[in-house]
Amino acid sequence: MRDTDGLTSEATQDIALNTPPTATFTVSPDPDTPLREGTVYTFDASASSDAEEPAASLEVCWDWDNNGNCDTAYSTTKIATHTFAYDDGEVQTVRLVVRDTYGLTGEATRDVHVLQDLPPTATFTFTQPAWNQVNFDASASTDDHDPPATLQVAWDYQGDGDLDTEYSLLKTASYTYPHLGCYWPTLYVKDTFDRVGALPRPVNIIPPTAAISLTGSGGTLNSIDGIVQVAVYTDTVGGDVISNGLVITYTPWLTLPHDIMTGTFVYQGFTLSAWSLADGQPINEISGTYTITVSYDYDYLAHVLHLPFEEELELYHWASGTPALWTPVDFTLDTATDRLVAAASSFGDFALVMDVHRFYLPRVARSN
Repeated sequence: MRDTDGLTSEATQDIALNTPPTATFTVSPDPDTPLREGTVYTFDASASSDAEEPAASLEVCWDWDNNGNCDTAYSTTKIATHTFAYDDGEVQTVRLVVRDTYGLTGEATRDVHVLQDLPPTATFTFTQPAWNQVNFDASASTDDHDPPATLQVAWDYQGDGDLDTEYSLLKTASYTYPHLGCYWPTLYVKDTFDRVGALPRPVNIIPPTAAISLTGSGGTLNSIDGIVQVAVYTDTVGGDVISNGLVITYTPWLTLPHDIMTGTFVYQGFTLSAWSLADGQPINEISGTYTITVSYDYDYLAHVLHLPFEEELELYHWASGTPALWTPVDFTLDTATDRLVAAASSFGDFALVMDVHRFYLPRVARSN
């Protein structure tokens, strides 16, 4: 300070500037020990401080995934809880923001290690005590953290996406398939946190070979599963009875033994073979005709294979001449009984197929 005469005097005084608060927090349980998804963590910022203001006046907010945006509103409450999901990542960085009454902020971060709790590993074995019965065993299914005894299983026997059983601690099951085919039964295994692992496996359901000996008066061969019926009559051609002294064998199969028919889906296949009782020689053709009745499962076609177009069904016979090729067989179709009936004059390989590539409008499906 200076007066009019030029004399001066001086004085000094310290002015305190407002400083940002100091953010700090603790985590319980120990954030460095990976724990299961769903663990409730407690975050405590009570030790945060400010040089100019009491701790009670400080506000805090929490950014659970450290993305720069607080997930909670500012509050003077210093304690919060939060849980993490295993698919959030192995390490979650939590950010605390502390704000004083002047709007100045301080920050702190801590890492929380989250256990990577993956879904259970589903696995099963199966046995077939009968051609159409399958016994399943999922006892070998495991989980990283749950003991096997606590895992629940459910089964989709036909692999159509619909569960055929409820979830249960029982690991074994048995199912009898109503018709032949290649199925993909699927096992679903659920842990105590409702995480589910799944496993499909192929199962071939093929009935055994059926045979009948015919002498004199003809007869009928019925397959074990009732799908195919072969009737040989006592027609006389040139003085010979066509059914006399024959052994007819029906052998089902699922894979085409010859070149694939492009654009078709094979629903079922079978081989009809015959040999003479007199000399044991194979017989490929007979002097006359016989009838084949083939039953099909409409519900299986429509609801499992999702091919509800009976008008696309075809019966083919493998002609081994020159050239060898699949040839269509004329038949009559009875949709009321789900059967087709065909006349044939030679044995060999037959395939009931459905065209799944060349659909023509209008598509006509069965009306119930």
